[in-house]
Amino acid sequence: MKKFGIGVIIGVVATVATGVGAFLGFKQKIVKPIADEEAKFDSTRIQSARKAHQAHNPRY
Repeated sequence: MKKFGIGVIIGVVATVATGVGAFLGFKQKIVKPIADEEAKFDSTRIQSARKAHQAHNPRY
C-alpha cells in the first residue's frame, strides 16, 4: 500500500506540472504575441494622432 500512495502522489505532481507547463506555453505562444501586437497598434495610433494634430494646427 505504501508504494501505491507514493505512486499516486508522484502522478498528481506530474499532472499538475504538465498542466502548468501547458498553461505557460500557451501564454508564451498565443497570449503574449497578441498583447505585444495590440501595444504596437496603440503606440502607432497615438503617434499618428499627434502627427495629424500637429499638421492641422501649426504654430506661427
